[in-house]
Amino acid sequence: MPRTQTTANARAAEYWSQVAPSWLEFEPELETISERPGQLAMNRLDLELGHTVVDLGCGSGLTTVQLAERVGEAGSALGVDLSAELLGQARRHADRHGAGNVEFLAADIQTDHLGAARFDRAYSRFGLMFCADPPRPSPTSGTRCGPAADYRSSASRAWPRTSGCSSPMPPHWR
Repeated sequence: MPRTQTTANARAAEYWSQVAPSWLEFEPELETISERPGQLAMNRLDLELGHTVVDLGCGSGLTTVQLAERVGEAGSALGVDLSAELLGQARRHADRHGAGNVEFLAADIQTDHLGAARFDRAYSRFGLMFCADPPRPSPTSGTRCGPAADYRSSASRAWPRTSGCSSPMPPHWR
């Protein structure tokens, strides 16, 4: 499906293209500050071997690699980010860690389609706080999640599991 961007999304893409070099320069410091809340949110996902998980706003991909390690070779992790520059670093991180069960996608988590992908879990360390109109969780959203899908973010409230999908993936991701 073709990419659609609102004015806010186009500005966000331009912004991240400009700040990506600085973000990457200070990546070790940013990781020191943000790793603990991210790990706490990850722990609450109850990931199991074989799960499929999406990392919304994955940035430089370190969290996606960590999620991939948690789901093992039988599972997979998809990192989604707006910044091609950050995704370049994400692919280098995955290669360096030998994470063969990781993929990265340049997409806008507010507007873009993820195709036919289905996810057991959705995660975002801080990516959603950069959204002009963050996707909202809904058990009736019709998203491409399994019936036990769960979502955790360290930047927003962790929603409880429901009988439907409680991840914030927008309906157009089906």
